[in-house]
Amino acid sequence: MKLTETGYVFYNDDFLTGKTWNNPKGLPVMLVHGLMDNAGTFDNLIPLLPGGFFYVAIDLPDHGKSSHSTPGFLIMIFNYVFAIDRVADHFGWESFTLVGHSVGGFLCYLYSAFFPNRINKLITIEAPFFIYTPENINKGTLHVYRKNNEAETATPTIYSYEEAVQYLRFRTVGAEMRSEKTARNLARRCLIKTSGGYTFSTDKRLKVGNTQRMTKEQVLALFKEIRCPLFQIVAHGSVNAPGALWGNFEVMKSFLKRQLGDKYCLRFVEGDHNVHTDFPERVSNLVSDFLVRRTSSL
Repeated sequence: MKLTETGYVFYNDDFLTGKTWNNPKGLPVMLVHGLMDNAGTFDNLIPLLPGGFFYVAIDLPDHGKSSHSTPGFLIMIFNYVFAIDRVADHFGWESFTLVGHSVGGFLCYLYSAFFPNRINKLITIEAPFFIYTPENINKGTLHVYRKNNEAETATPTIYSYEEAVQYLRFRTVGAEMRSEKTARNLARRCLIKTSGGYTFSTDKRLKVGNTQRMTKEQVLALFKEIRCPLFQIVAHGSVNAPGALWGNFEVMKSFLKRQLGDKYCLRFVEGDHNVHTDFPERVSNLVSDFLVRRTSSL
């Protein structure tokens, strides 16, 4: 597979960056990473996927080599959804397939709901469902706003290159440490050289968490608009682990199965939250089969 580093005009002087594999005339597949990751999260998986497709892994705004959101404001997750649309417009795609990991998978759910006629297939890997109570939305949003200001004005930590790599290995909450190879793939896109070492390019405001919250009713109303075949890949190590990531998993699984019928497919694999990059062979065959089949059945 041929890998190309690319940049896409986003708006005025702001920009999105990413990586592409294969001939642009191939069937388009966009891959969207999780929170505080970057396009490097797919470096180990994409070479194992079938030819005949044009793979585009993007750096979301505030991540990797892409521009940051406007200073002084909260980072809104819906802006990331529409960034996906900007990239699709850049390539002139009428329709395409989406693959998303973690928060990137949740963004792909939202995009498929907003633009149902534009998505051919949807694949999510370890994608949580963010659902909040009204009380949590009110209190949580104010808390996030205050933490946002603190994060934005904080002095960046300076690391040696190896310290930064180790930080990336152990950073993910609720998951086992990443492999050395995975951490180095991410580091190549998110480290900035300074006189004293390296700092992270990732926007510091991302550390405060999700700043755009929805109730169960709002999420379900959006998800009713998803029409494309959907393939969920979930790691046993995550779904059985305590924590908020999968607190709504059973509810949403049942809803999507009723909503999509035989266009819905779910598979469990051994591993944890970063299985797609630490053990890509555990998901590559599943993703490949879903990409090439005319139906969603596996």
